Amino acid sequence: MSLIGPGLSILIAIAAILAIWKILIKKEIRLGPVHRAALAASGAAILPLVALQLSGTNHLLRYLCPALLPLAIGIGMLSDLTGWIRSKAALTTSGTLAAAQLLLIVTPVVFPNRQSVDPGFYNGGYPWRIMVRFEQWDWKPLRDISQGCGLPNPKIAFLGMGRPLNPPQILYPWFAAGASPSERNGFSEPLWLWRYDQRPFDWRQVMSSAELSDIALTAPTFVGQATDRQNLDNQYNRAFADRLAADPLFQAPIHLRMGRFEPVEVLVFVKKGIACRSPQTVQAAW
Repeated sequence: MSLIGPGLSILIAIAAILAIWKILIKKEIRLGPVHRAALAASGAAILPLVALQLSGTNHLLRYLCPALLPLAIGIGMLSDLTGWIRSKAALTTSGTLAAAQLLLIVTPVVFPNRQSVDPGFYNGGYPWRIMVRFEQWDWKPLRDISQGCGLPNPKIAFLGMGRPLNPPQILYPWFAAGASPSERNGFSEPLWLWRYDQRPFDWRQVMSSAELSDIALTAPTFVGQATDRQNLDNQYNRAFADRLAADPLFQAPIHLRMGRFEPVEVLVFVKKGIACRSPQTVQAAW
């Protein structure tokens, strides 16, 4: 579904079934040595890649892309042997399926979504969600807070994870302004305090790491993409915000409203002892 789509899947299934019917059942077609060698080579190229992807821990579909080339060769050869590519009915069927799949892909552009959507699978997406608009958060207010606190290159720590909540997204306003993380300028990437697949959650370790930062932030109500298990990364966001609010090392949180489709509140905690403009002054500038 995610790799080649429903239209092309149906077309491949038709070609394969027709080949099985004519070659193995009806025995109307005999495969020559060249054909057998080509099919064997295609199978030898496809099956190991599929087996490795299914049996491994990384199920990203891009690792299956090389298998599409031998698959296309094998299906093309079978379609030629069975006469499928020379049939008017086959051309009509192929054109209809291709048009239907193209329509699925472009539908989100013609009818854009008005709310957040989940791609559908943790290792890919439904074809009719490939061109949907995903939520983006504008992190420029965070840079404004940092600038207002006299922190051009702050140490940032955060808890949670999602398409709009990750180090590259958080740092984008700095990138856009020409800055980049490096040891030379003392600017480091935001510290991701915890990931569900790395280690058991430990409040002592999370809080001690957060307290070494200039700014700590999280989104208490953010869930993320459940099919990608982002909800597991975000399960402690609210409790983390409560602990930061009670931590004597941090100032009261600054509330940011993020997102277009389903706005989410992000809480920004600045370390005490850092002189900042008042949150009201900073927010007025936004």
